[in-house]
Amino acid sequence: MGEPPLRVLSDKGLQADIIGLGQRLATSATDESILALEATDDLRVTAKLKLLSSLIHFIVFVEPLLVADISYRMMQLTLDNGLTNESSTAFTSYGREFSVINLSQV
Repeated sequence: MGEPPLRVLSDKGLQADIIGLGQRLATSATDESILALEATDDLRVTAKLKLLSSLIHFIVFVEPLLVADISYRMMQLTLDNGLTNESSTAFTSYGREFSVINLSQV
């Protein structure tokens, strides 16, 4: 589907991307705008999110350091294209990874 290879959590570029998305959420995404997200009707986005959501449940046992990149990609897809049934996984897993990165920088 044209996706680059997954990056591990220690990748500085991934950390910067996750923090940048967190700053985007903190500065331009209000609670109301997130609650107002509509469902996407793009089947390609839905398929990507289903695939990533399934992958995240298994990859945590094989290579947990890849979970951060999957979470980041899921959040990007959700915020840029709209909600799917898998968006709740995106929000929760991204929140966890964002807090891990922020705690490691303190």
